[in-house]
Amino acid sequence: MDSAKELDIKILRGLGEKTAEKLNKIGIYNIEDLIHFYPRAYEDWTALGSIKEIYESGNPGCMWIQASSTISKVRLANGKRLFKIQGSDGTDSLDIIFFNNYYVALNLVKNEKTLIRGNVTKKANRYEIISPKIYQNTEIRPIYAQTKFIHSERIKNLINQALKTIKRPLEETLPDFILKKYDLCSLDFAIKNIHFPKNLKDAETAKKRLIFEEVLVWQIAVSKIKNYVKRKTDIKISNSFCDEFLFLLPFMLTKAQTRVINECMEDMMDKNSLSMSRLIQGDVGSGKTVVAAAATYAVIKNGYQVAIMVPTEILSVQHYNTLNKIFQGTNINIALLSGKLRLKERKNLENKIKNKEINLVIGTHALMGENLEFAKLGLVVTDEQHRFGVKQRMRLAEKGQNPHVLIMSATPIPRTLSMMVHGDLDISILDELPPGRKEVQTFCVSPAKKERAFNFFKKIIKNGGQGYIVCPLIENSDSDMISVDEYKNKILKKVFAEYNAEILHGKLSRSDKEKIMQDFSSGKIQILVSTTVIEVGVDVPNASVIIIENAERFGISQLHQLRGRVGRGEKASYCILISSLNTKDTQRRMKALCSTNDGFLLAEEDLKIRGPGEIFGNKQHGMEEIKLAKTLKDIKLLEVSKKVAREILSGNYLKEDDFKIINWKVNRVINKTQNCLTI
Repeated sequence: MDSAKELDIKILRGLGEKTAEKLNKIGIYNIEDLIHFYPRAYEDWTALGSIKEIYESGNPGCMWIQASSTISKVRLANGKRLFKIQGSDGTDSLDIIFFNNYYVALNLVKNEKTLIRGNVTKKANRYEIISPKIYQNTEIRPIYAQTKFIHSERIKNLINQALKTIKRPLEETLPDFILKKYDLCSLDFAIKNIHFPKNLKDAETAKKRLIFEEVLVWQIAVSKIKNYVKRKTDIKISNSFCDEFLFLLPFMLTKAQTRVINECMEDMMDKNSLSMSRLIQGDVGSGKTVVAAAATYAVIKNGYQVAIMVPTEILSVQHYNTLNKIFQGTNINIALLSGKLRLKERKNLENKIKNKEINLVIGTHALMGENLEFAKLGLVVTDEQHRFGVKQRMRLAEKGQNPHVLIMSATPIPRTLSMMVHGDLDISILDELPPGRKEVQTFCVSPAKKERAFNFFKKIIKNGGQGYIVCPLIENSDSDMISVDEYKNKILKKVFAEYNAEILHGKLSRSDKEKIMQDFSSGKIQILVSTTVIEVGVDVPNASVIIIENAERFGISQLHQLRGRVGRGEKASYCILISSLNTKDTQRRMKALCSTNDGFLLAEEDLKIRGPGEIFGNKQHGMEEIKLAKTLKDIKLLEVSKKVAREILSGNYLKEDDFKIINWKVNRVINKTQNCLTI
């Protein structure tokens, strides 16, 4: 909308075709894209300290150092070359060390002062700094996400040049009364100070303004998208058949399950004939599958078909077995559709679905195949929705005439964010666990105490239990992470030789994975060593212990999901996190997991530690515009922007001139989303 959008990046001095291509690869095509490519962090080169102060802080710091020697060169036994220079801040001395980097060391000239930044440590009672950064100016330096295509410093220089190219202030996008009411700076100030602030306070002021607009646009767009997703449907659900369904169950529903089933039925029996578009959020073991089964039963009994899409084959088999048990003795025909079916088997199954001989189809991405047609699709259920994009979910839904859509997630999101991330959906919360569900006792130990963890694990297996061991990698690598292969080739043979153990990961064939899971479920396998492929859906009541290697490599929600594989039976259950607690965030995450089994409390804690992070980073609804909010810590700002979005929509202000640019941005988001929905 402003001149920056019309300016090609190639007008910048020294920017040729090759650099333009590199910028295109990170989403930069014009000057506006460039100035909205925000820093991921800042280095404060204005906060100067002494050698001693920086050492005692334990954090990187900046200091003026005068070199007091020339460069001394040492060739190490491993072939590396070490370059050392002695320097002083006027009070203390330190050794400045570079490895294999003679040309950087040349920047430190004897008797001249140089500004350096890094961590100061002590060796043999002498201060030293290894491979410090060197710079000429005391300023706040923006750090940009760099790739193999283009370096942060190059991006910084191009943005600096771009801002100088724009001769007049950037056109304001928010009305003046909103800026004043919520104490927001102008767009021009925000863009200049998000990149080149005089101090960190100005950077925060700029960030606040830009986040507010990002989320405001998002909220308005999501509200409009909801009207698009919930459309008129000809699917008529006149009877819920709830009493019949309850008769099929060998247990009583929780109050939360009953409430959510009723919410689903109200949606599907809507007098206005609008399609259901509902998300069920529930912690591990809260009974989401039974709720989906109730909705499935009602839709099938009313004469329609149901499709259930899940992210993994293991989970599809799990659902197939579970629903076969629930619907045993009824006339409901269930099919399992896999991408690995033989052509003849697949065609035969597709014909049965097309002719309505199959009522319920369960599968992975194979359900979205072009040749799959439903006779009368009434409900689409997506499990573990975060594994699928809107495009994938809606592609399946489009195999029917505006079918009802039910989405399930065992990844709790704080309520504050749920309405923002899933604004196109009505939300139901399963906040109650079925009676008898065991709380998993969780412990965190260092790698040095792994032997004790193994002994505890073996004790449980010896007493008739089963257990999981989760590794972050399939194969060995140069990193310090433990792999499934390492267990297979070394640890299982040395430590667990007396037990029946097997490995499981995504590279195995479908038949191998199914056989391993069947053998583990039946008790033939006592120990299952796996990657995170077991994260969702695996239900083995006799499994009562899980060890998670390199736990620091996983987020809170993923660790909580993995922990949910145990505690499904009557036995006391345990989760052992093996982690090197080398950062404060890691310590905080492990402490949280050891203190509670409540997924929603853990989600709140994760939010405090990381900010919305991956929640916003998922590009929900095609909203690439969310750039800064994913690092946001101040949730109140999200709440304020949501309130303003409601006021704008209720007052129909988008048609006014003051909101023309916001309206244009909202429509851009909606257009991207509709492109996703219509494929």
